[in-house]
Amino acid sequence: MTEREKVRTLRQAAAYINRVGFCLLFPIKGLPLPSLWAAVKGKPPRGFRLVATSLVAIWDADAERLWHWKDELPRRRLAYYGKYFRARGSLLSLKFLPCFYRLEGNYGRADEYEQLYHEGKISADAHAVSHQLYRHGPLPV
Repeated sequence: MTEREKVRTLRQAAAYINRVGFCLLFPIKGLPLPSLWAAVKGKPPRGFRLVATSLVAIWDADAERLWHWKDELPRRRLAYYGKYFRARGSLLSLKFLPCFYRLEGNYGRADEYEQLYHEGKISADAHAVSHQLYRHGPLPV
């Protein structure tokens, strides 16, 4: 990745996520998946190895920007954020979100929220929200 190809804006981050389909927010040692951190930092110097188990040791302005983007991307509906890979921050393209949903064993019946509630897998509040969405469709904020 050249200096010009580095991700510098929220829109570029969304485009990167859409191009790769899914990525980690920060890299995980031993898990060879793309990360938004690497896209922001660009190609690491020759011989660079991530030895820290946590990026706290190398927290900088780029890491701070990424931390903000993890909330802003979903808020603007540009990507999905969740703890997906090894329970670590992950960003999924909205195009691929249904695929990941299905991989988790979800099949998306319209009234699936009823079963999930009766099995104790969602809270009463989540059930109430799901019921309203089921009855009325998407609602304005």
